Amino acid sequence: AIVGFSTGVRVEAAGLGVKVSVACPSLVQTDIPERSVYWNVRKEDYLRWLPWNRMMLAPSEAAEAILRGTARNKEIIVFPLSAAIGWRVYRICPFVFGPLFRAPGLPFRLALFAAGWQSYG
Repeated sequence: AIVGFSTGVRVEAAGLGVKVSVACPSLVQTDIPERSVYWNVRKEDYLRWLPWNRMMLAPSEAAEAILRGTARNKEIIVFPLSAAIGWRVYRICPFVFGPLFRAPGLPFRLALFAAGWQSYG
């Protein structure tokens, strides 16, 4: 939704000399997982389970990519390269990604269900 909004605003604002870009980073290292509250699961278990911990970008890497994209007046800034490739493939054939989007969380959802966390959605 934000990509569509941003691209629309970009077109409308161009006549006023305003440039609009939208950044679509992959995973960026933040302290959100550390500050979050976890119910019915130990925080350490959940954080260890996350498959993408080793693929996260440092905030400085994300900032550099965003600044490069805005300097080039890119409409949509997708990074790193692996995310850009995935985004392009998704744009061409979105049906390929449906099973992939559902599959990674399945083992965790099953474990939560087995532990009695029925409200996980």
